[in-house]
Amino acid sequence: KLDLSSVSISAYENSNADYIPDEALYDFMILKKVVLPESVETLGRSAFSNCRINQINFPDQIREIKENCFKYADFSGKMALPVNLEKIASTSFNGCSISAFEISSDNSKFISKDGVLYSHDTTELAVFPKNYRFNLYTIPNTVSKLNASQIYDCGPYGDETGLRIIDASYCHQLKTIPDEFIFVCRFDKLLLPEELRSISSYAFSYSKVDTIVCYSAT
Repeated sequence: KLDLSSVSISAYENSNADYIPDEALYDFMILKKVVLPESVETLGRSAFSNCRINQINFPDQIREIKENCFKYADFSGKMALPVNLEKIASTSFNGCSISAFEISSDNSKFISKDGVLYSHDTTELAVFPKNYRFNLYTIPNTVSKLNASQIYDCGPYGDETGLRIIDASYCHQLKTIPDEFIFVCRFDKLLLPEELRSISSYAFSYSKVDTIVCYSAT
């Protein structure tokens, strides 16, 4: 356990006093539990990446969680995010066995639906849980923006639970599938909208998708 609750973080170089620095505890494999100081507002890039963390407190003051912050941590089940969160990288929890993200209804920036985190107006897919508990994920028709490495290391498990089909066919404002949107995944089918104009060269990197269908919604 690492208890930072009484620690005063000093500003240095380009880091503010309310910032857990980038790669602060990167690859600190013996770390299981972290207690953060109430003053922290930003969790830096890869700050706890490759740690074995399975418990952490999120003070209400936290506003931002950066890229790969908790990549390959040992979190599992549901993850309750900070109530005042304003920014979160799509890769912040990649590789974690999280089944659902939750956030307070008082948050003005994000909303959770069926365990998936979206921008509050649901135009952007924010963070997707690796252990999504349903076979079918239907992306809301309001979504117009996807991000890199968003569907990461997902797919059905040995008991056939988990993601098998992604249906984006109703996303009529979606024009582009970005690089590495689906990364190191395996599932049965991906359905795309007729309005789609481009698929990046590495949109499905290191993934196995049996069938990709782009069809008219009519």
